Amino acid sequence: MENQPKNLKELIERGYAFIAKLPEQNQVELLDIESFDAYTVPIISHDYSAKTPIMWNSLYKKLELNIRNIMIVSNPKEDARIVINALRSDPKYIGGGFGVGWKEQIGFLDRVQPSDLRAVNIVVKENEKLIGYNTDASGFVKSLEEKFTSLGKKLMGVI
Repeated sequence: MENQPKNLKELIERGYAFIAKLPEQNQVELLDIESFDAYTVPIISHDYSAKTPIMWNSLYKKLELNIRNIMIVSNPKEDARIVINALRSDPKYIGGGFGVGWKEQIGFLDRVQPSDLRAVNIVVKENEKLIGYNTDASGFVKSLEEKFTSLGKKLMGVI
């Protein structure tokens, strides 16, 4: 598709996303977005007061990093492909959370790890690819199972 948004600022300017109003510490001006070296973006389908921006932005500030966690709200059913493609092409996007309404939008990611996940809550940008992970209990257990299975096969000389 031509003329698609290519970054977070364009997603917001074109109305595919807006900066969550809650929590108040999430507030950032659209012009400020360009001044950050990088940002993590949790995506949710409706505004609610998650503490993610407070936690990460406090850490970034303490470490004197010019990174910002910016929670955005967007419609996963209508705009998932547009939003995810824009974040993939955005050189400042380094990853973030997939929250309410977004966790199941894995078909638009380049890969999920482990491969049998049905939902993700974290996305990491690696070499221009978006990789989804699940740090919830079941995702954590699946990751451990995959690692231990692989390790066991190596120890037994299977691979």
